[in-house]
Amino acid sequence: MKIVVIGGVAGGGSAAARAKRHNHEASVLMLEESAHISYAACGIPYFLSGDVKEASDLKFLDPKKFQETRGVEVRIGHRVLKIDKEKKEVLVKDLEKGEEYKENYDRLVIATGARPFVPPIEGKDLKGVFTLRSFQDGLDLAGAEKFSRVVIVGGGSIGCEMAETYLKLGREVTIIEKKKQILPFLDPEMAEIVENHLREKGVKIELGKGVKEIKGEKRVEEVITDDGSVYPADICLLALGVRPETSLAEEAGLELGARGALGVNEYMETSHPDIYGAGDCCETIHLLTGEKTWIPLGTTANKQGRTAGTNAAGGKMTFWGILGTAQVKVCDLDIARTGLGEEEAKAQEIDVISAKIETHSNAGYYPDVGSLHLKIIAAPDGKILGAQAVGFKGVDKRIDVLATAIHNGMWVDELEAIDLGYAPPYSVPIDPIMVAGSVLEKKIQR
Repeated sequence: MKIVVIGGVAGGGSAAARAKRHNHEASVLMLEESAHISYAACGIPYFLSGDVKEASDLKFLDPKKFQETRGVEVRIGHRVLKIDKEKKEVLVKDLEKGEEYKENYDRLVIATGARPFVPPIEGKDLKGVFTLRSFQDGLDLAGAEKFSRVVIVGGGSIGCEMAETYLKLGREVTIIEKKKQILPFLDPEMAEIVENHLREKGVKIELGKGVKEIKGEKRVEEVITDDGSVYPADICLLALGVRPETSLAEEAGLELGARGALGVNEYMETSHPDIYGAGDCCETIHLLTGEKTWIPLGTTANKQGRTAGTNAAGGKMTFWGILGTAQVKVCDLDIARTGLGEEEAKAQEIDVISAKIETHSNAGYYPDVGSLHLKIIAAPDGKILGAQAVGFKGVDKRIDVLATAIHNGMWVDELEAIDLGYAPPYSVPIDPIMVAGSVLEKKIQR
């Protein structure tokens, strides 16, 4: 059996490695357009800030090592131009030699990832205007000319992480966000906590404004919003999110699904036999709503890759779906969410109740005690549907517990019975999860 994987990193890399591990007799070939096949994209802001000293620290395996340890043939600098699903072959271009050739397959895995969303803003191609998605994007930003003023367009996770990065570097930072809040995956009152923290740190935040134009002679000099406001800039980072990279799949006649992502089932099979998908180019199922959705996350890409690789190699593995659990660090704050937010549920006409508490993450007498805001969302009958947390300590612990609770279909009244760990540096005898659950229990309709 010959398995061809288009793309590397989380989705493609895990698919290729898993396929070879499941079927040692299979021939597995990975085709990657860039020079980088295995790296920690989420670590790029920390390399740029200096927390991670070398860019190479973010690279797990180079192509040679990947081949040696995983038994997968890797060809970097090879762009797939076309998929012929009837002939079961792909048209490939060797970018170094400029030559094109055809490669046949028995099974194909599409792991083409996502691309930065860049709207048609005048001046977007000026020198000093960047996006941040790939390893090369990180290297480009690291090599930027000396600068002092940064305008970040977009207040999502990357935008806020990069605001922290540039604060550490002593830069003047402005975030411009078209929505009425930053971090749109949070409910407004939770996002406001982060916004206030960033403002206290010195970040200028402009909400409800879209970018009309980026101006400059030879490089970016200022960013102009749709209300006519002008923001001086030496660097402009477009952090407006990503879109699934599905042009190859669409041209091949494969069905697209949620938000234009590649349509797949629970086995990561596409609409055509012997073609699978994995990673940020693919849709998934939300475990609470049962609806197809698209939430590109590295954790999801790895799990989808393992499923696609196993099944392409002849196995039968299921990828059940996601809760959209995510975390981000912004300066001194940790932020996390899982399941459905209150605003998200209302937008889908799902009735919910919620409770939000502000408490300590651990014992108040312990030297580094931190405040913690915790919100739990449930159905009116008490079924837990979501949670959000913002705080200085203990955020990841609470969200992971609640993600596990939601995954296993728990109810609010069960939260007080969970046997959670306690020691003064880490928690309090009555954990915030239990407290929030108790507050929410009083609102349940019985």
